[in-house]
Amino acid sequence: MSSTRTASVHNTHDLIFTVQYGGQTQVITDEGVDPKTAEATVSVLKQVAEMMPALLEKRRIQKWDALVEALTPDVALSQTKVLEAEMKSAAMTQILEGQDFVTAADIARLGKFSAKNPSSQPNRWKRLGQIFAIHHRGSDYYPLYALDPADGYRPRPVVADVLRLFSGSKDSWSTAFWFGSVNSYLSGKRPQDVLADAPEPLLRAARAEAEGLQHG
Repeated sequence: MSSTRTASVHNTHDLIFTVQYGGQTQVITDEGVDPKTAEATVSVLKQVAEMMPALLEKRRIQKWDALVEALTPDVALSQTKVLEAEMKSAAMTQILEGQDFVTAADIARLGKFSAKNPSSQPNRWKRLGQIFAIHHRGSDYYPLYALDPADGYRPRPVVADVLRLFSGSKDSWSTAFWFGSVNSYLSGKRPQDVLADAPEPLLRAARAEAEGLQHG
C-alpha cells in the first residue's frame, strides 16, 4: 500500500493538491479561495501526508496488540495467589489509612521548603537514596517517620543505610511493610518505632532481612 502526493498553487479553479492512497485519488481545488488560504491549505495537507505513515504504523501496532490479547486465553489465579493479593491489599490499605505517610506538599510545609515546587526536595532525597516513597493513584507518599523534626524534617541518616541494604531486593511497598511490621530482632517493636533511638539494632534487623532475602 503506497501513498504519493503532489502540490502546487495556481490561479483560481486550478488544481492545487492531489492525494493518492489505496488506489483512490482525492483532488482539491482552490475554487473560491484566495491564494493565501490556498497556500495554507497546501501546507496543512503536506504536514498531514507526512504524518500519515507514522500514524498508520501506530494503528497497525495497536491492532496487533489487540489481536494478541484477544487470542490469549484468560488464566485463572490459584486460591493461594488470590489470598496473597487480598493480604497485600489489606496491608496497603492499612498503611494508606494511617498517619505515617505524607505528601510532598506536607513535607514542604513542615520543613519550610519551597512552596512553589514542593516535590523538588523529596524527589531529590529519593534520587539520592535517602528516603523512599510509595506510589498510589498517581501520587507519591513519603514516610513521616523517616524524617527528623529536630533536623528540619530532613531524612534520618539510618534510613539511607537501610535502603542500601534492601537495594534490588525490596520495592517501595515491601520496604513500607517491613518498617511497619513488628520485628523479632527489635523485641517485637516495629522498625519505624526505633529509628530515632536504636539505629544499630535497626541495622542488624535490616541486615538479617536482606540476608534472608538473598538466600531465599
